[in-house]
Amino acid sequence: MKLIMAGLLAVAALYSADDPIIEPSQRTDATFRLFRTQNIFNFLELDTRDGRVWQVQWNSDADKRIVSPINLVRLASESKPGRFTLYPTSNLFTFMLLDQENGYTWQVQWGLKPEERLMSPIEAWAEIAAANAQREQAEKPAAKTVSPPKVVGKPPLPPK
Repeated sequence: MKLIMAGLLAVAALYSADDPIIEPSQRTDATFRLFRTQNIFNFLELDTRDGRVWQVQWNSDADKRIVSPINLVRLASESKPGRFTLYPTSNLFTFMLLDQENGYTWQVQWGLKPEERLMSPIEAWAEIAAANAQREQAEKPAAKTVSPPKVVGKPPLPPK
């Protein structure tokens, strides 16, 4: 009886195991990367240079294959591959986008309908970055300004 129970527990453990699909290794410095969602038909494509994100949906039915923009705004002017990356959350539809150079973070949400897709900055980071910039500016020694010498014209001649 114990052997049967152990066998049933082993089978149950196999069926309850996480998704066995192995993620391919990706170069962290690649210009574009695909990130798997928990939905079998949807991936997020990231331009790692500037933070643009698209939802890529595959399907055996060609009419259901789409590439939909989530964010087309370039978040960085310097194009360095690997600057941005995505992190999944426990929410099926939500990822976090991280600028690995300055720490800015955005919430990225994909969805089956266009109105469900969004990208929004995590405001706390914007406030922290602004405070840090102000502090750094205040800590810089004041630059000595050298003003050019005043050119003084000849004084007027005294009246005769």
